[in-house]
Amino acid sequence: MRQRVGRGSLLSAGVFLTLAGCFGTASDAGAAQTAGPAQGHFVISAGPFGEEHHAWGDSLATEIARQGSGASLGVVDSSGSVSNLRRLTIGTADLAIATADTLSPTPDSCAEQVSAGAIDENRVPLRAVSRIYEDFLQVLVRGTAPIESVADLAGRPVAVGQTGSGSALMACRVLQTAGVEVESKRLGLDAGIEALNAGSVDAVFWSGGLPTRTIESANEDEPLRLLSLGPLAEQLRQEYGPGYRPAAVPDGVYGSTEQITTVASPNILVSRADADPAMVNLVLETIFSRQDEMTEQVPAAVATDRRTAILTGEMDLHPAATDYYRTTHL
Repeated sequence: MRQRVGRGSLLSAGVFLTLAGCFGTASDAGAAQTAGPAQGHFVISAGPFGEEHHAWGDSLATEIARQGSGASLGVVDSSGSVSNLRRLTIGTADLAIATADTLSPTPDSCAEQVSAGAIDENRVPLRAVSRIYEDFLQVLVRGTAPIESVADLAGRPVAVGQTGSGSALMACRVLQTAGVEVESKRLGLDAGIEALNAGSVDAVFWSGGLPTRTIESANEDEPLRLLSLGPLAEQLRQEYGPGYRPAAVPDGVYGSTEQITTVASPNILVSRADADPAMVNLVLETIFSRQDEMTEQVPAAVATDRRTAILTGEMDLHPAATDYYRTTHL
């Protein structure tokens, strides 16, 4: 992987401030070069090992290798979306998976908390490669717990996700919107469920696909329940914009007998603006030509659709991605 330092003015800010102003303009519309065959080794920063984003990265790497293009993709684990974006800005990853809510160019107090402190980096423009699939906020409690709503979590110990994760950002915003203060524990899904079963936390916030295999497995050992967000789902959209949409967890998921109201946020595959056009083209060719094979490994991959792949919110497409979608008659 090429380790390149971006051009631009120096900022002293957290990741969300580092990303401010990095959303594309017409000035880079002609930046795409003719994409020849991709060569070399590239890296994608995916997410926690064993969870869906990491598995999706693994499946993409597997299908790239099967094509014998001469290029290869390495998958590295992380705490989540914010950490993934940080790796792009410092040049230790070529691709990153990030939820749309972490890509807002206007940071808020929750974004600043989750970004894990200030860093001094060159301001590096980022671009979208594709919208891939959605994450759903899942607020877990023990099946027998006397907790029926987010409001009931007030004053309780709650696993709110690891610093640098999209789950932590969603948890902060939900609790802030609800006006609820909790005893926050910076635990990811695995550690959070373990703490939930041990009784050291009363709820776990997780943003991921449906169903999440770790939750399915845990639910077999100890019955769990999802809390409904109720009107908070629409309030989040109104407060923070189209990075969120009100959604429903269907009945039957994790044994539930009713739909659960929640919010969803699309995952965006992101690169640097100066990413190798050949790499971008190879990745897109693989995502769409090998989608059936990827779906066998990660069911969420079935949701990637050429017609919606370009719907990447406030972030402009990489020029090579724009060329790909045009030439495939999207």
